[in-house]
Amino acid sequence: MGLPENITLRLRSGLGLDAGPLRITSQEERLLSRNREICRQRLLERVIAALAPPPPARRPSRPGPTARAQRIAGKRRKGSIKQLRKPPSATD
Repeated sequence: MGLPENITLRLRSGLGLDAGPLRITSQEERLLSRNREICRQRLLERVIAALAPPPPARRPSRPGPTARAQRIAGKRRKGSIKQLRKPPSATD
């Protein structure tokens, strides 16, 4: 009568409970009560991250015709600049 099955599976895999029990520790503060509060906050953050929906799949994109033309024009420009760097030929 707990959580729905799909949420339980997402929590188990997201928190890594399949490998073993979850252990969160903190020794950042001197007070035990403050360390417990830090651990609760960390657990809450991990549960939220585990329950977050997966990001949408990335769709690979190809450059459009305008971007291709600009790239080729830039290459031609660079090539012409490099041609000007050459020493003059013997016939000149």
